[in-house]
This record gives sequence, C-alpha cells and structure tokens, in this order.
Amino acid sequence: MVKNTQIQRLTLNLRDMKTLHYAKLGNENIPKLKFKTDKMLYEYLVEIEQENKIYLLTRSGVDSEIFVTDSIECINTYAHFVVNESDDIFLQEYDSFESAYHVAHMMREGHELCYDK
Repeated sequence: MVKNTQIQRLTLNLRDMKTLHYAKLGNENIPKLKFKTDKMLYEYLVEIEQENKIYLLTRSGVDSEIFVTDSIECINTYAHFVVNESDDIFLQEYDSFESAYHVAHMMREGHELCYDK
C-alpha cells in the first residue's frame, strides 16, 4: 500500500521537473523533454549540434525575456538564469535571424513598447 507521504514526495518530484519544449528546425512536432535536475537539462543543451542555426530561448510567462543567438554556448549560459525562474523552457531553431526576430516580435505585439509611437 502506498503511503500518503510517498504520494506527496512523488508529487513534489514531478512538480520540480524542468520541461524543455524543443522546436527543432524542420520538425513540426515539438516534444516536451522532461529533466529531473537542472544539471541534466544543461547537459542536454550542451550536446545540441550547432550547424548554422539561430536559437530563440524563452520561458513560460507573458513578460518572459526572449533571447536570440546563433551560439548554443550562449543558450546554455542564458538557460541557467531561465531555469531558475520557470519549470517550462522553450527553445526554437530558425534558419535566419530574420525569422527568429520576427517570431520574437510577434511574441511581444501586445506589449506597449513593441512599436514606435
């Protein structure tokens, strides 16, 4: 028989997991990759092959920072800050800065500073 404390521990462990929503270039499916620890997430990010891709990284939340770069090393560094703020991390790959910044712009269209006055 499962005890109530075991159920509580299991619930807390699932709640503490980090989820990476990784939209790879050319792949329509966006898998939700779950990581038990922040370290496991960082190790996964370091292993991503960098081949002329642009990355957009953000976390859940309307006012989340959006980071665009062509360096997976920068993504890994920025992820250390993002992971502390959220359990859901979103990483997207693009073939150009133009495409990535277009998506970042669309993500901010509701913001009062999105357009010149």
